[in-house]
Amino acid sequence: MTAEEWFSVFAERYGDDFNWEIIPFSKHSFVDELKKELGDKAHNTSICSIAKCYSKDDVLFLFDGKYRIYHLTYSHNNLEGWPRYKEFSDLSSAMKFIEKEYVEEYK
Repeated sequence: MTAEEWFSVFAERYGDDFNWEIIPFSKHSFVDELKKELGDKAHNTSICSIAKCYSKDDVLFLFDGKYRIYHLTYSHNNLEGWPRYKEFSDLSSAMKFIEKEYVEEYK
C-alpha cells in the first residue's frame, strides 16, 4: 500500500481524531527544517517528507531510501543525537508503528 492508502485506512478506522496527515508534495518546509537541524549530516542526501503528526513534532521522511520518523526540535544548535529518529525497513513497518503509537497514546 502507498502512504496515502495507509492514511485513508487510518482515517476510516479512527476518524477525525487521528493525529497524522499526509504532507502535500508542494510543502517543503519540513525537509528544509530537517536539513537545518542535521547540518552536515544532511549533505548529499535525498529527503522527502511524507506525513506529519499534529499532536507532536514528529514527521515521517523518506531519507536516502529509508523511512524515518524524526522528532523535529526547531533548533539549529542541537546536541549530539538530536534530532532523534526511529528508522524503519519499509513503509509498512513505519505505518504499523504510527498506528500502534496512536492507539497506545490516544485510545
